[in-house]
Amino acid sequence: MVRRLTKQDNDYERNLFTTMFDFYALPDDFPGFAEATTVYDSYIRMKVLEKSFSETIGEKRFIPYIQLYEFETLLFCGITHLSKLYPGCEKRSEQLTKILQKVGYPKLVDNGSMTAPSKRIIKAIEGEKKTYYNYNKPPQANL
Repeated sequence: MVRRLTKQDNDYERNLFTTMFDFYALPDDFPGFAEATTVYDSYIRMKVLEKSFSETIGEKRFIPYIQLYEFETLLFCGITHLSKLYPGCEKRSEQLTKILQKVGYPKLVDNGSMTAPSKRIIKAIEGEKKTYYNYNKPPQANL
């Protein structure tokens, strides 16, 4: 997909291309994945993956980005906006704010499969109902 996009636009001076992949969901055949699993430091691991991905794409305008923490962790930076987008979840959004205040900063919110940021946000939006109120994570795109 990335290669196709770069071939469509040859304006080398104004157009760059990037990605935002969730590290947690990367398949084991992702470029550099095997090498990255041998690296202990998470930030260096991301650099290994991004470098391998860049080399695989082979386009100088391509800037790979792999999100180390779940995307929804970023949403914890703007929890107050949830109730604007999803009326009725004000109280549950306040609970998320308290969780964030307790742990200190967004990346520490994720501490288990049932308490991951996406699970917490879905619960805040939906309450105890299982309606999936327009918050479905999109499927992964092909490289």
